[in-house]
Amino acid sequence: MDWIKVFGAIGVGAIITKILDVIWLQSALRNAERERWLRDQRMRVFSLLARELVGSQLEKSRENIDSAKAIAAEALLLLPSLEVRNDLSHHFNDIEISKSKIDKFINNGSSTIEERTTLRGNEQIRLQKQAESILSNLTKLLHE
Repeated sequence: MDWIKVFGAIGVGAIITKILDVIWLQSALRNAERERWLRDQRMRVFSLLARELVGSQLEKSRENIDSAKAIAAEALLLLPSLEVRNDLSHHFNDIEISKSKIDKFINNGSSTIEERTTLRGNEQIRLQKQAESILSNLTKLLHE
């Protein structure tokens, strides 16, 4: 048996293995780690966002809306879907617009209590449906 050939074959095999490790395996590990980090970040931010979306939309104070917008901004960075990004970026502005619309309607002096209640109820339902749609889309993204 020619030991030099055996040791040479082992050495060549070790070099090829190391090259595969450096080129392919390290890249695969980096990608897997990045995907895990992204999934964890999405889970954390989407959980915070879900808490904001589940509550009564019109009962939010200005500070709560600003806090929710900050969470939404962080979520926007983690969202791959343009449709969900657009829905989310507009939702909290819609809350402010609805609150302003209701305040103007109440302060105009000519509206009845029934009309005010109806407007408030309709706006609450619209905002809640919007929030539910966003939550549904976020859930789908987490399960992809």
